[in-house]
Amino acid sequence: MIQLTWIMSSPQAALFEAWAEQVAGAGWFTMELLSPMGFNDEEVRFKTTPVGGKLDGKFLWRYQVVCESRVRPLYPPGWAEILPEYILHPEIFDYAMNDEWPLNPWQVFILETDQAINEEWPLP
Repeated sequence: MIQLTWIMSSPQAALFEAWAEQVAGAGWFTMELLSPMGFNDEEVRFKTTPVGGKLDGKFLWRYQVVCESRVRPLYPPGWAEILPEYILHPEIFDYAMNDEWPLNPWQVFILETDQAINEEWPLP
Protein backbone atom coordinates (compact mmCIF):
# COMPACT_ATOMS: atom_id res chain seq x y z
CA MET A 1 0.00 0.00 0.00
CA ILE A 2 1.23 3.46 -0.89
CA GLN A 3 -0.10 6.78 0.40
CA LEU A 4 0.08 9.47 -2.26
CA THR A 5 -0.35 13.21 -1.82
CA TRP A 6 -0.72 15.82 -4.53
CA ILE A 7 -0.73 19.62 -4.23
CA MET A 8 -2.34 21.28 -7.27
CA SER A 9 -3.52 24.52 -8.74
CA SER A 10 -7.26 25.05 -9.24
CA PRO A 11 -7.31 23.89 -12.91
CA GLN A 12 -5.18 20.85 -12.06
CA ALA A 13 -7.48 20.01 -9.12
CA ALA A 14 -10.59 20.22 -11.31
CA LEU A 15 -8.98 17.91 -13.88
CA PHE A 16 -7.77 15.53 -11.16
CA GLU A 17 -11.26 15.17 -9.69
CA ALA A 18 -12.71 14.28 -13.10
CA TRP A 19 -9.81 11.91 -13.86
CA ALA A 20 -10.05 10.19 -10.45
CA GLU A 21 -13.77 9.63 -10.91
CA GLN A 22 -13.83 8.61 -14.58
CA VAL A 23 -10.46 6.97 -15.28
CA ALA A 24 -8.63 5.91 -12.13
CA GLY A 25 -11.77 4.75 -10.38
CA ALA A 26 -12.27 2.14 -13.12
CA GLY A 27 -9.36 -0.05 -11.94
CA TRP A 28 -5.63 -0.47 -12.51
CA PHE A 29 -3.64 2.30 -14.18
CA THR A 30 0.06 3.09 -14.68
CA MET A 31 1.79 6.07 -13.12
CA GLU A 32 5.37 7.09 -12.41
CA LEU A 33 6.22 6.83 -8.71
CA LEU A 34 9.35 7.51 -6.69
CA SER A 35 10.61 4.60 -4.57
CA PRO A 36 13.99 3.77 -3.01
CA MET A 37 14.82 2.23 -6.44
CA GLY A 38 14.23 5.60 -8.15
CA PHE A 39 11.42 6.62 -10.48
CA ASN A 40 9.49 3.67 -11.93
CA ASP A 41 6.29 3.21 -13.88
CA GLU A 42 4.05 1.19 -11.57
CA GLU A 43 0.60 -0.31 -11.95
CA VAL A 44 -1.58 0.96 -9.12
CA ARG A 45 -5.23 1.31 -8.21
CA PHE A 46 -7.05 3.41 -5.67
CA LYS A 47 -7.93 1.54 -2.47
CA THR A 48 -9.72 4.56 -1.04
CA THR A 49 -11.55 7.45 -2.60
CA PRO A 50 -9.24 10.47 -2.92
CA VAL A 51 -9.66 12.74 0.07
CA GLY A 52 -9.21 16.27 -0.95
CA GLY A 53 -10.18 19.54 -2.13
CA LYS A 54 -8.57 20.86 1.03
CA LEU A 55 -7.25 24.36 0.54
CA ASP A 56 -3.50 24.39 1.16
CA GLY A 57 -2.20 27.92 1.28
CA LYS A 58 -3.96 30.60 -0.71
CA PHE A 59 -4.58 29.00 -4.12
CA LEU A 60 -3.43 25.36 -3.89
CA TRP A 61 -5.46 22.21 -3.27
CA ARG A 62 -4.30 19.06 -1.45
CA TYR A 63 -5.48 15.54 -2.30
CA GLN A 64 -4.53 12.26 -0.61
CA VAL A 65 -5.27 8.66 -1.53
CA VAL A 66 -4.14 5.17 -0.57
CA CYS A 67 -3.13 3.06 -3.57
CA GLU A 68 -2.30 -0.60 -4.00
CA SER A 69 0.76 -1.39 -6.13
CA ARG A 70 0.62 -4.54 -8.25
CA VAL A 71 4.38 -5.16 -8.21
CA ARG A 72 6.76 -3.70 -5.67
CA PRO A 73 10.05 -2.54 -7.25
CA LEU A 74 12.89 -4.69 -5.88
CA TYR A 75 16.38 -5.67 -6.95
CA PRO A 76 16.61 -8.98 -8.80
CA PRO A 77 17.17 -12.08 -6.63
CA GLY A 78 20.74 -12.43 -5.40
CA TRP A 79 21.78 -8.78 -5.40
CA ALA A 80 21.01 -8.15 -1.74
CA GLU A 81 22.57 -11.45 -0.68
CA ILE A 82 25.62 -11.78 -2.92
CA LEU A 83 26.50 -8.24 -4.05
CA PRO A 84 25.20 -5.72 -1.50
CA GLU A 85 28.35 -3.61 -1.88
CA TYR A 86 27.38 -2.78 -5.48
CA ILE A 87 24.07 -1.43 -4.22
CA LEU A 88 25.53 0.50 -1.29
CA HIS A 89 28.66 1.77 -3.11
CA PRO A 90 27.91 2.12 -6.84
CA GLU A 91 30.71 4.68 -7.18
CA ILE A 92 33.24 1.82 -6.99
CA PHE A 93 31.97 0.40 -10.27
CA ASP A 94 31.88 3.87 -11.82
CA TYR A 95 35.48 4.49 -10.74
CA ALA A 96 36.63 1.16 -12.16
CA MET A 97 34.87 1.79 -15.47
CA ASN A 98 36.17 5.31 -15.93
CA ASP A 99 39.59 5.43 -14.26
CA GLU A 100 41.05 1.96 -14.05
CA TRP A 101 40.06 0.19 -17.25
CA PRO A 102 42.10 1.02 -20.36
CA LEU A 103 40.54 3.16 -23.04
CA ASN A 104 40.03 1.86 -26.56
CA PRO A 105 42.35 3.34 -29.27
CA TRP A 106 39.70 5.77 -30.49
CA GLN A 107 39.36 7.30 -27.01
CA VAL A 108 43.14 7.47 -26.52
CA PHE A 109 43.74 9.40 -29.75
CA ILE A 110 40.50 11.36 -30.00
CA LEU A 111 42.11 14.76 -29.39
CA GLU A 112 44.83 14.15 -31.98
CA THR A 113 42.27 12.82 -34.47
CA ASP A 114 40.01 15.81 -33.94
CA GLN A 115 42.91 18.23 -34.34
CA ALA A 116 44.12 16.48 -37.53
CA ILE A 117 40.65 16.59 -39.07
CA ASN A 118 40.28 20.28 -38.30
CA GLU A 119 43.74 21.09 -39.74
CA GLU A 120 43.09 19.10 -42.93
CA TRP A 121 39.56 20.37 -43.45
CA PRO A 122 39.32 23.82 -41.93
CA LEU A 123 35.90 25.28 -41.41
CA PRO A 124 34.96 28.13 -43.82
